[in-house]
Amino acid sequence: MKKFILLFVVTGLCINLYSQSRIIVQNDQEAQVFGHFSDALAATQAGDTIYLPGGAIDIGTSYIEKELTIFGAGHNPQYTEATGVTMLNGTLYMRQADPEIPLENIHLEGFYISGDIRIGTLTTNQNVNQVNIRRVSMNNLYLSRSESATGEADHIHIIENIIRGRVYGGDAQNVLFSKNIIQGFFWYFDGNAVFTNNIFLNDQSSSTVNTSFRYITNSTFRNNVIRCVNASRCFNNMSANNFYNNMWRYDFSVPSGSTGSGNIIDLDPDEIFVNATGSSFDYDFDYQLPEGSPGIGAGTDDTDIGIYGTPRPFKEGSVPRIPWIKSKTIAPETDEDGKLNVEIEVEAQEE
Repeated sequence: MKKFILLFVVTGLCINLYSQSRIIVQNDQEAQVFGHFSDALAATQAGDTIYLPGGAIDIGTSYIEKELTIFGAGHNPQYTEATGVTMLNGTLYMRQADPEIPLENIHLEGFYISGDIRIGTLTTNQNVNQVNIRRVSMNNLYLSRSESATGEADHIHIIENIIRGRVYGGDAQNVLFSKNIIQGFFWYFDGNAVFTNNIFLNDQSSSTVNTSFRYITNSTFRNNVIRCVNASRCFNNMSANNFYNNMWRYDFSVPSGSTGSGNIIDLDPDEIFVNATGSSFDYDFDYQLPEGSPGIGAGTDDTDIGIYGTPRPFKEGSVPRIPWIKSKTIAPETDEDGKLNVEIEVEAQEE
């Protein structure tokens, strides 16, 4: 990554550097500035990009109905000291504006959202395709209009996110879940779904009702860390799946009717990671595999099992791929010439 130090000298005392942060809508070479998310979203045209600042932003229940990209400043408080976490308060839907025209090409990256991210509200508006959600911390994720509804979502990529709640797949097709940390259970996927290098924290150690994985068929699990406490609390209504090179807390065996190999089983749950215990995510935990772990280099691609495998491991800090404001220094007062010195360190992102 390239680092840039930007030096500003601001003249005059009338400038308020702590005024309300603004939301930018970029359309080709033109930019508009808004004070409220609803106004910014309403002003977008298909293909626009919204840039969100750090800080709390009220979105209520918002609907994306056109091709759109949204970038925040990041959700990890340890890496957003200069800007603050982009905190969206509300729930975000993606849905068709016209039932005859699929909604396509949505990219969401670099923010914390207090509520859910969902696809569709009715059977007539849930044909949503080409969705990329990356480096977002969210509550629940719905790929159809409700928990058990079958939707029409296609080509969905969910990469390097923190999912604090549950995932309902809606039998979406051509789905990729890669390098996510997922706390809740994971239901309703049927075919063309690949789950690779994720961490599934949910152990269901206190529940016999909601198994961690349910109603999943014809899908592939590879290079994941899975903390189910036993088979009965891990799987329900699962069939014809593939299990390759996953790390398991319990004495896993490939279910009848499925295939698999290279799985590492019967692990101490408190020794899987360098420093991470329990079934809840924490920014202070270290989800690297410890020295000597059987998962090191044991993935199907000869990299580590878990989120730090693959040729492009989980990105520390989860900062979005736009230029990152790493630090800022603002002089407490102007000098004798009435000038205020501002120094900002910006790091270019390669991915």
